Amino acid sequence: MTFTGDYEGAEIEAQLDVSIGMFLDIQEMVSGDKALEVFGAFGDSALISWNLLDDDGNPLPANGDGMRALPTAMGNLIIEQWMEAVANTPAPLGRPSRNGNTSEGASTVAVMP
Repeated sequence: MTFTGDYEGAEIEAQLDVSIGMFLDIQEMVSGDKALEVFGAFGDSALISWNLLDDDGNPLPANGDGMRALPTAMGNLIIEQWMEAVANTPAPLGRPSRNGNTSEGASTVAVMP
């Protein structure tokens, strides 16, 4: 995800090829208003890397703890955009893998708050 507007310059790389179970768990947490658990689950399971800094200019860890340290609006925006991207990710092109494994590559999404 690359941000513009209030969060311009922020770059977040997250896994889009996740299990249905993980996606549904996060979706259920969002609809159940369990924000703290949503941020932790996303940060520890789908977040790969980012360039975000704390108020002192130190890198925030790209994990659940880092997600919980974000401003609420930014955290919500990340989760919303990630869920939309996962739900709308097209099937990969080319021949499917013969061993049943899928690509573990990350994708990026441009986000405008």
